[in-house]
Amino acid sequence: MKRILAILTVCTLLLAGGCRPKDKTPDVEPPLPVTGDVEVAVLSIGKADAIVITTQNKTVVIDTGETDDGGKVLNYLNEKGRSVIDLLIITHYDRDHVGGADRLLNFAEVKQILRPDYVGVREEYDTFLATVQALQIPDTALPCGGEDVTLTVEDVEFTINAPLKDNYTNKDGVQQDNDFSLVVRMRHGAKAFVFAGDAEDARLAELVVSKKNWKADFLKLPYHGNFTDLTSTFFQLVQPDYAVACDSDKNPTAAETVAALATLGCKHYATRNGTVICHSDGTTLTVTQTDKE
Repeated sequence: MKRILAILTVCTLLLAGGCRPKDKTPDVEPPLPVTGDVEVAVLSIGKADAIVITTQNKTVVIDTGETDDGGKVLNYLNEKGRSVIDLLIITHYDRDHVGGADRLLNFAEVKQILRPDYVGVREEYDTFLATVQALQIPDTALPCGGEDVTLTVEDVEFTINAPLKDNYTNKDGVQQDNDFSLVVRMRHGAKAFVFAGDAEDARLAELVVSKKNWKADFLKLPYHGNFTDLTSTFFQLVQPDYAVACDSDKNPTAAETVAALATLGCKHYATRNGTVICHSDGTTLTVTQTDKE
């Protein structure tokens, strides 16, 4: 009962929007009403994820990079004239996704946090959780195996899919944080986006068999563009026109991943070459890339 109440609290704390459980989405979706443009920035911070989504008046951040990257996210927000993060989504607790959260929480006003409900095994997770508790930031852990949660932020709809299992380990019994990833589908007007965290095959298999609509025009590639057994199958499910990998010169996107995207006619971007910015007016997407710093 506490978890259900917590999920409902998410929606009351967001100033514009609503929330409902959502099991299935039809393949053909009517466009959502559009009140303004939306920008999605996938920051160039090496092999780490930090995504900033800005509507006319609201800001959503998905992941925060490593410890030193928190300042880079703050700098980008400052450039956009944003000091409030209306929703922070942490997909999972690897250091290259949650590491920068501590700095973000301390130097920006964060109104609400969504995260997966499992216990991390790294120092960055402990630091993140301690800061959340110390600052008393509204925080919801989405239960493994729970229903999808859909909420709106201004004219943007987010559907968050939690992992099905509460235990993902390799053959040696080591916890596999990647497969705890929350996967987020975002809609703006007639356009859709999917942010796939670091999902590997166990998590991708859940998405493939879910019978839910994962089609999207823009895909943030899972697991930094690495290629796994189900990568191509997942791409067929999403059918993206644009895809971006959060990679680095040391760990570039796998050649097999690039080839699989090319087969679909999808244009591929890599953050090792600079920050990727996608602008949506609800009808058309325009994707650009800044020069690498």
